[in-house]
Amino acid sequence: MKKYKMSKAVLTLCIIIMYCMQANAQSAKEIVSSETLKITWLGMDFSKMKYIGVLPTSTGGGMYGGATSPFVLKDQVKNINEVFVAEMDKKYRLKEAISKKELGYNLKYAKQWNANLEREQVIEETSSNLGAQWTEEDLKKIVSRYQFENDVSGVGLIFVWERLNKTAEEGTVWVTFINTETKEIILTERMIGKPRGFGFKNYWLGATLEVIKEIDGRQYKKWKKKYGV
Repeated sequence: MKKYKMSKAVLTLCIIIMYCMQANAQSAKEIVSSETLKITWLGMDFSKMKYIGVLPTSTGGGMYGGATSPFVLKDQVKNINEVFVAEMDKKYRLKEAISKKELGYNLKYAKQWNANLEREQVIEETSSNLGAQWTEEDLKKIVSRYQFENDVSGVGLIFVWERLNKTAEEGTVWVTFINTETKEIILTERMIGKPRGFGFKNYWLGATLEVIKEIDGRQYKKWKKKYGV
């Protein structure tokens, strides 16, 4: 009898796991197949990223700044999110890259995630100590701490930055679609973009633009093939 109960429990667990996997696949399929699916752009999360190279110390002119005022990393990150949204329809064209007719946005939560970002937390002064790249489990831990209110529902899209590597001139980001009610990761892809531009903000927005171009070019086709569209 105990053996039967145990087998039944294992079977039930297998069915639940299979159901969850199927539900996740169906949601990912809907993301890449439905032009009318409601998706909310939640901004870029820099809260756990690492910066490789010598971080600027000022916000004036020059490639990264002059010598007139302290470099405030969290302010620069806030500006990146705000500029991206302001130019999302004309320059960055994320809506077209993910083949959606509409793409709403809400930066309230990105501001919370990045509010306490300080240079001491993220700096890696040398390229010889890059550390291990994230796994999806690392990403799940980050997403699990998100706290959404009733101003967000359905699918959220977030760019979660793993590292900004000034030495290698590349930015690594996890393009991540989540269920905002359950905080389940529906679809995620680790991508790399080459930065370009004048000043810290524009430089790393350049990497973001490269990632979006890659999504619009080859990555979205790969997702469609992967999820059976």
